[in-house]
Amino acid sequence: MKKIIIIIALVFLVALPYLPTINYDFLFDDYHLVVKNNRLASLNDLKHYFTEAHTWQKGRASYFRPMMYLSLMLNFAVSKKNVWSYHLFNILINLLVAFLVFSIAKNIYKFFGLAKAVSCAALAAALFALHPLHTEVVTNIAGRADSMMTFWILLGIVLSEKAYRGSFFAGILVGFCALAAGLTKETGFLFMPILLFYYFSFHKKSNCKKVIPWMAGALGSALAVSMYFFVMKSVEKINAVSYLDNFSPFIPFDQRIKTAIYLFGKSIKLLFVPFPLSADYSFAQITPQLSFLTLYSALAIIIILGGLLYSWKEPGSATKSITQFSISWFLLCYIFSSNLFFSIGTIFGERLLYLASVGFCVAAACWIYQIKKYKIRFLVIAIIFAFYIFIIFIRNYDWKNSKNFYRAMRMTAPKSAKAHFVSAKLAINNHNFNLAAKHLNNSLAIFPGFAEAHGLFSQVLLYEKNYSNAFVEATRAIRLNPNVASAHDALYKIYKKRGEKSKAAKHRDIANKLIK
Repeated sequence: MKKIIIIIALVFLVALPYLPTINYDFLFDDYHLVVKNNRLASLNDLKHYFTEAHTWQKGRASYFRPMMYLSLMLNFAVSKKNVWSYHLFNILINLLVAFLVFSIAKNIYKFFGLAKAVSCAALAAALFALHPLHTEVVTNIAGRADSMMTFWILLGIVLSEKAYRGSFFAGILVGFCALAAGLTKETGFLFMPILLFYYFSFHKKSNCKKVIPWMAGALGSALAVSMYFFVMKSVEKINAVSYLDNFSPFIPFDQRIKTAIYLFGKSIKLLFVPFPLSADYSFAQITPQLSFLTLYSALAIIIILGGLLYSWKEPGSATKSITQFSISWFLLCYIFSSNLFFSIGTIFGERLLYLASVGFCVAAACWIYQIKKYKIRFLVIAIIFAFYIFIIFIRNYDWKNSKNFYRAMRMTAPKSAKAHFVSAKLAINNHNFNLAAKHLNNSLAIFPGFAEAHGLFSQVLLYEKNYSNAFVEATRAIRLNPNVASAHDALYKIYKKRGEKSKAAKHRDIANKLIK
């Protein structure tokens, strides 16, 4: 009966803040994934996603994430390009992950002898399901890559526990989970490190039954990694990381360490106080860190050293052991996306903390249950839930449509070159070219090497019939990045006006090819 109540409560808590998003518009990456994607309908399309990288647009992005695209094809089969099924899928995946968090947290609490393990695990699952940091993953359709990848990793852990108790079938399914995690998002390659970390945290005695899930998991991960590199090696190098999105490849290693520690501290702050939230942490909203003497860096060092010293000083306490496990889990998951040892597509993002936040929620629920007086504990939980739901409603509104999204970017990322750039695009759509020029000047002042901003500026200058400066901006854009469609389109119009037909035709063809 208690489990039924927990299930109903979790369903209600997840549905309450997120169901209003069912009819929210497609936004940003969703256009490339769904709206402009004509490969969601047939078996040939499915073959494409499992054998080729799906390229959005030349010079933009190319991904090999077949499991994510398979989910989009299922949505397309249900509602075509009507948005409701896509949002519903995201909500359901978040709910399923919350159930897996409950199962794993319950095992952790029982292992360490924590009183009221089931109730505490239910709280951990609820904290995870309702954490406002996850709104980008749940409300943004493209965010499902992180929630699906987390689902497969956690499901693999749950199945591995069954395998250790003798279930051969569960052990084989661990391999499928490893494969699916890696084919959903690259972070899924962490499957085996996480599985081994979890095993050695809770299984002190040797268990010969571990061989099957370990072998299956290793084979699944190896197959996913092999497929990824086999496919991606044939992809034209079009999605090299830009300084704007991720400056880590362009700075010295000591600055990478300082920046990673700074962002770890920022992550901790967002876990404890998830406000304000933003979809944009590009340059110069986040900048290379030159020192450890910053608030977030100090917070990171205190959490890492203080938390581990606290948990290891007197081993045996359930709370301390759970704290140690949670910090280690967070570090293991965070390090993959920290840009410390290799660079990913972005310097930082709230969605990157989805898997890592499992550790925080497991520890937070344990800490809350250390409050002995029931009324005070209930009041603390009620305040946290009310705060979380309030923030989710506010944050969800930012994802309702493009207008709200761009407004939120300007408010939460005023130092971002990209935020000013998208604001300029919105101004152009509203035929406010003076405002567009203002935003583009701000964007280029922050990041002069922003090729797309130079290209868009050339279009604004064309509207103002300032052909000489439009030519300068367009050629500058192409010099920075030869795959900027707006710059080629501007040069096509300029050369056409000059009567240089061959040059005009050349840039027209390039622009059309890039736009397709």
